[in-house]
Amino acid sequence: MLSILWVLLAAFLSSVFTLLGAWLVYRQFLSKTLDQTLEELGARHEAQLRQGLETSVQALMPEFREELVQGFEQAATEMLPQFKAEVAQGFEQAAEALLPKFRQEVEEGFHAAAKEILPQVRAEVSEGVKEALMGVASVEFVDKTAQTVAKKGSKFFESGLNAIFGRPKKEDP
Repeated sequence: MLSILWVLLAAFLSSVFTLLGAWLVYRQFLSKTLDQTLEELGARHEAQLRQGLETSVQALMPEFREELVQGFEQAATEMLPQFKAEVAQGFEQAAEALLPKFRQEVEEGFHAAAKEILPQVRAEVSEGVKEALMGVASVEFVDKTAQTVAKKGSKFFESGLNAIFGRPKKEDP
């Protein structure tokens, strides 16, 4: 039994030394080469991946844009009625809230403007009434004068004709 134990111990030590030797060889010679190889392969694969990614992006970008635009259009179409209703409701609420203040400000502005302009309006209306009365009075005066001149002129003409031809005889009915 002791010999089996020696065999096992020898096999175990042989395995340990083999692994230790392999690890030293890897560490001394292969790890540097593997690191360099990995860096080279990594750089090469990175360049290939970038190129493949750029090609894929360029190929898929129009389709992505189209899908994105369609999605936005669909969302806008679905949301537009609700948005309009909310905006209209908000506008109506704001208008209802502001309407009394607006009316008050308009009324105050109207009164202030009326107070400012009232003397000028009164003066212009008064002047207009005076001019109208003067115009009416002068029209009536001219009309009466013309009638008086016409009556006196026709009487003068009649008396001249009567003097020349005599007075007409009045016919009795």
